[in-house]
Amino acid sequence: MAGFQARSPVLEHHTFDEVRQMAAANFVVLIPAATVEQHGPHLPCDVDNLIVEYYCKQAAARQPDACTMAPVIPFGFNEHNMGFRGCIHISEHTLVDMYADLARSFVRMGFRKILFVNGHGSNPPFLQIAARKVVNATEALVGVCSHWDLISDKIRELRESEFPGGCAHAGELETSLY
Repeated sequence: MAGFQARSPVLEHHTFDEVRQMAAANFVVLIPAATVEQHGPHLPCDVDNLIVEYYCKQAAARQPDACTMAPVIPFGFNEHNMGFRGCIHISEHTLVDMYADLARSFVRMGFRKILFVNGHGSNPPFLQIAARKVVNATEALVGVCSHWDLISDKIRELRESEFPGGCAHAGELETSLY
């Protein structure tokens, strides 16, 4: 199946046979994972999801013969923010199980390379545990990265706010990206 090129960067826009061809062509599945939460009075609650979904869709569109984007996982760990309206929280064990189940679903489809692309600061430990569970139980390679880690050089170059403030939650970075 070498040479298969996806007609859409989004996995769910494909037929089951096209998904089979992507798996056979050893595509990487990008899984955007974030949350719904408050972002101050100036940003909507979809910031984390919208940003990470955009990055994943752009990456898959630029590499139509190498990767595809799974549906965004719009919920994450948010217990610490539940005092704010607009937040949705999933408990730790449920979250790890959900992330692992999603990754295993792609493994069962035949994919062997999966990358969780995180968009919410509290998700990484749960994504890491889920990735480890899948790696330990299957032949798949499963990794985790946060979108801001991919652009740290640009953040240092372009940020206007002083360190350490400004690029944290709902600050300069998220506001600029949104």
